[in-house]
Amino acid sequence: MPAIGPETVARVELVCLEHLDIGFTATPQEIARRQKEHLDHAILLCEERPDFRWTIESIWQIEEWLKRTPDPSERARLVALVREGR
Repeated sequence: MPAIGPETVARVELVCLEHLDIGFTATPQEIARRQKEHLDHAILLCEERPDFRWTIESIWQIEEWLKRTPDPSERARLVALVREGR
């Protein structure tokens, strides 16, 4: 059997997955608060890293984020990223 030479890894891609399961791990109110934090962090990562993408699984997440994000400039950041397909 021939020897296998060392290989160089040029790039590693990490795919973060999330599943919305309201009430399984915490109350709906707590899950909504956490979703706000997660989406805020995803927005920041998208702005910092041009190759970062995020998928929102449910309209409920957007509705709850909007309830907790009254600042028009914060909302505009999300809208800009959505328009870019990110």
